[in-house]
Amino acid sequence: MTIGTIIEIEERFQRGFFIKYQFSVREKNYTENQKLTIKKELIKVGDKFEVHYSDKNPEYSELDFDKKITE
Repeated sequence: MTIGTIIEIEERFQRGFFIKYQFSVREKNYTENQKLTIKKELIKVGDKFEVHYSDKNPEYSELDFDKKITE
């Protein structure tokens, strides 16, 4: 588990909203996309969430919308 930051929110025609998030594992940065599964109004660019990733390949990851990081 690590912390990911939302860097973009986009609407894809007839597919809904997707977010782009960035996170680091062992000093390497990754950027991934994921379908937004909560209301768009509940998030904004810069919000931080827990990210679960594969130890073998961190490109396989999922941002957990239930685990928002509040600082």
